[in-house]
Amino acid sequence: MKSKFYLFILIISILCLASDCGRDNIPTYYISYEMKKYIDFPVGSFWVYQDSVSNKIDSILLEKTNNEIISMNNYNYKYESIKQIHFSTYKDSLISSTIYTDCFENTNICFIYSGIGIYIGDVPLGNIFSNIKYVCLYDSIQINNVWYEKVKRFDDINNGNQFYWAPNIGLVKKNIIAQDKNWLLTYCYINN
Repeated sequence: MKSKFYLFILIISILCLASDCGRDNIPTYYISYEMKKYIDFPVGSFWVYQDSVSNKIDSILLEKTNNEIISMNNYNYKYESIKQIHFSTYKDSLISSTIYTDCFENTNICFIYSGIGIYIGDVPLGNIFSNIKYVCLYDSIQINNVWYEKVKRFDDINNGNQFYWAPNIGLVKKNIIAQDKNWLLTYCYINN
């Protein structure tokens, strides 16, 4: 009789696990492949920028990345998050970036705020989200005698700073108004 009881418990346990019994079936929002092409790169990738005003150099090395799914039980959903740690030679310090997707008013909006640049994704051209405006999608743009295609420009409407992103390359230009800095990509290495 005991063996039948244990067999019954085992069958119920297997059925519960197979049917996701006891777990919330809440939606999970993922960072789109389109956005990842612009901002998600392997550890060991680096970018070298030169300020066109002062001629100073800044090398940015991606030292660490951590991908995870965050549970927002209070809001009844989960979202993908990518945390990156870069080292800047110009600032002589580590820069932390967080890329995540979130759900606002039933839309899937991805964005990144970081010391290396600002990007919002999955929003229509001209949209303003959290004081960042998606200003333009260039078919191609030339920076330091190199042509980049499908470059997205985002402006911080609070301070006028401008950020230009190219797919499979990352940040190719940033214009920091208050510091009178115009950082232009001179070289990059994507560690594939």
